[in-house]
Amino acid sequence: MDIRFEDGGALVSAWRCVASLVAVALLVACAVLASACSNREVAATFEGETIYEDEVTSYTASFREDGTYTRDDFWALYLSEQGMTTATWRESAIREIAKERLVSMRASELGIEADAEQVASQIASAKEDAGVAADDGQAWADYLAQSGDTPELYRKRVEESLIEQQLLSQ
Repeated sequence: MDIRFEDGGALVSAWRCVASLVAVALLVACAVLASACSNREVAATFEGETIYEDEVTSYTASFREDGTYTRDDFWALYLSEQGMTTATWRESAIREIAKERLVSMRASELGIEADAEQVASQIASAKEDAGVAADDGQAWADYLAQSGDTPELYRKRVEESLIEQQLLSQ
């Protein structure tokens, strides 16, 4: 259906008006989102870096999921067994996030990376120690799952450990 206006330019003007309104709405939405992002609560600062509360929350949620502490009663039991409270856990999480960032920043500055052969060797050794066949990915995943771990997270920790060792030997 064509809409025809008596004034030939009115249709173009109407579309320009709609486009302007949409543009204004998008600008307002972007401003609101930018404001929300810039109003993030700061958990800690170090070396010119900022750790935000939502990062601490995300770190904690990830830890809880990886460790199968998704139920609050399991989480409370875990904290109790570790001699921690939610406040001491938060401090520990902030320290760990800061450490990861510092290691990453320093390794990047020095061009340090984990050697793929060393990573594979350490994982193979861990599999052997666990009695898991080197080529049995499912058995390895099952073994790691018993402690709330995954092959990907284990590999990441091995890589981080190797990078830290290289940094310490500098």
